[in-house]
Amino acid sequence: MAIDNFLAKSVCFSPYTLILRTYKWSNPALSCGYHQKTETRIDFDSCSEYGVEVVRRPTGGRELLHDGDLSFSISIRKDQNGTTDGEYFGIAAELIAGCLGRFGLRCEIKGRARKGHSVISGPCMISASEREITVGGKKIAPMAQRVFRDSILIHGSIPLAKSSIPISKLLISNDREFLEKMIERGSTDLQSAAGRFITPDLLAGALRDTFRRSLGCDEDETQIAADELTMALADIENWKIEQDNKLKNAEKREVI
Repeated sequence: MAIDNFLAKSVCFSPYTLILRTYKWSNPALSCGYHQKTETRIDFDSCSEYGVEVVRRPTGGRELLHDGDLSFSISIRKDQNGTTDGEYFGIAAELIAGCLGRFGLRCEIKGRARKGHSVISGPCMISASEREITVGGKKIAPMAQRVFRDSILIHGSIPLAKSSIPISKLLISNDREFLEKMIERGSTDLQSAAGRFITPDLLAGALRDTFRRSLGCDEDETQIAADELTMALADIENWKIEQDNKLKNAEKREVI
């Protein structure tokens, strides 16, 4: 997350207009949106029992479990042609949907919600938000955005297979069984949707190729320079959420 934040802020000073980064997680982690009050929503003791680290994203959205997924970040330098912040997000969603279509998935991008339509305040995978990607009505590629002055950061995750860790057990809830059923009903994973397991390398390669072909641009695959990595990781503590920071007072908890 520290690297994604660094890339988004530094893309304006690089020779690139867009940087696509793909990665997997070395350990299970629960990433929380930039503005979320994690102390009222996360069951830190349960996360510890399941070996799940809790981190904060530079982007918005709700809690998202990373365990057997391919994560991606898209850092974009804003152009001067009047492209709106929302249009960048829509273009990114179309590119991701196009990539998944190469594996036989019939993807749809969710439209604008009806006025007055309410959404359950559950974790990210419980329902699809506007311009997110669904397969058979189920969310498959959650995405979130952060707008900086001169750049855009878009985060996304594609679950390769179903995790054995129940997301509902990681959250403060008075009905975890119901919450888990809602998650099952509202989301899916790539293996379930495609009927076969797709390796992270194959998926990452398809993402890069889709971006290159669709945007008509040259691809320059590169590693982050040592000095850039040092600067990025200097910010790493800002994205960790420690268990000691949680509120002990149950009355202040937000029950999902």
